[in-house]
Amino acid sequence: MKSISLYRYEYECNLITSLGTNVLLILLYMMNVTFKNFCAVSCVPF
Repeated sequence: MKSISLYRYEYECNLITSLGTNVLLILLYMMNVTFKNFCAVSCVPF
């Protein structure tokens, strides 16, 4: 019984960690795209 609860805790922890990593990667990707678009728009007139 104790090992099952421990396994479940580790599983949920890994799930939360992987979700957090995916969200972080998506945010970084969106920031990168936004920065590139901003740079393109701001560098066009020059």
